[in-house]
Amino acid sequence: MFELGKDLSRYIARGAGGEPRDPEVLELLAAPVLAEQARREARHADEREAAWRDVARLWREHARRTGEPASARLALQAAERAMQHAGRTRDKAMAVCGLVLLTRWDLFGEEMALREAGALGRRLAERGEGLLAARVAMRQAARIDDLTAQRRSVDGLHAELAKALAASGGDAWRRADLIEARLEYAAALGDLGIRAKSVELLDRAGREVRAVIAGTDEDRTPVSRARALATCGAALAVLGEMAGRGERIEEAVDMLEAASGAFTPDHSPMDAAVILAAQAAALHRLAGQGRGEVLATAGSLALKARRLAPAGTRLNAQIEVTANRLRIAQAVATGANRALRSMEANLRQALAAAGSQADPAAWGVDQLALAGVYDGLAALGEGPDRREDAALARSLALETLREAGVAA
Repeated sequence: MFELGKDLSRYIARGAGGEPRDPEVLELLAAPVLAEQARREARHADEREAAWRDVARLWREHARRTGEPASARLALQAAERAMQHAGRTRDKAMAVCGLVLLTRWDLFGEEMALREAGALGRRLAERGEGLLAARVAMRQAARIDDLTAQRRSVDGLHAELAKALAASGGDAWRRADLIEARLEYAAALGDLGIRAKSVELLDRAGREVRAVIAGTDEDRTPVSRARALATCGAALAVLGEMAGRGERIEEAVDMLEAASGAFTPDHSPMDAAVILAAQAAALHRLAGQGRGEVLATAGSLALKARRLAPAGTRLNAQIEVTANRLRIAQAVATGANRALRSMEANLRQALAAAGSQADPAAWGVDQLALAGVYDGLAALGEGPDRREDAALARSLALETLREAGVAA
């Protein structure tokens, strides 16, 4: 069990003395404390590569927890400073820089960040370290409608993970990075399972993430454990829906509820938003199993998630997709034709106003919602029948969202 004051003091002292640090301490720090610690360490980093790597990791974790562009920018600046001050062996600095670039892609869909991460991944692969390259390849494959390429990238990540796990040794930072990579692998398996409609792949994703959960501790690593529980719960909800088993979805809802209790929203607003959105989506799936009374709760959770995820982040776009689906489902369930017509008018107006200057993710979210409205009106017998238009709009929207890095 941690004693936060003593352990944080020890963490700070080890950084000043050049000794190995315990990254688990950072999981106990609320987002504002992370930022303050990053600022403090940056003032004393001087020309030490290891010190700048630590600053980059602090700002990166702050960005992951808050979605703040300034934190992601400061993380990249610190990682670049680490590379500048590295000696002949720059592998650790390059690896940290690659992680920061991946975070910028995951948060904001920055094309340049993904390309630069790929370049660093190739350089590391030439030195025998292929994990970063595999993580980049997995993201690139998820952007195209090619199940073969996606499966190949997931298999590649699995192979690199196996090698990295075997060679991780006693490096605490390495172990923390591998937890993150394993969760990415599980999420990629789950996405592939959804797209391929494969219960077997979704089951594999669940087994992988359960292995990660078994290696986390709710007292020492609450954020990692919550991320793992959220990933597992989301996959289990989809699996339950595909199998037509409402009890599996209920199990997923319970798992997500456990994840939400791991920390308060101010500790990690982005993670709290992910969990709330996953709860909303799971309840939506449960409603489809004859439990329509849960739709209102699901809608409320989606609204809470929307308030936590900053505009401009890809997570915000994902949550908008969930929130729109729930609004449409509630309107159909209550026969609220007028609400759907109003939603249609607002979406058409937003799409027309955005025109050629539309943010791709925002455009995709609105198009997907419009397709859902058309389907909803058809379900309520409101003419004319626009289901063919809905299918086309949905296809275009999903292609756009995938390219923008939004897991639609």
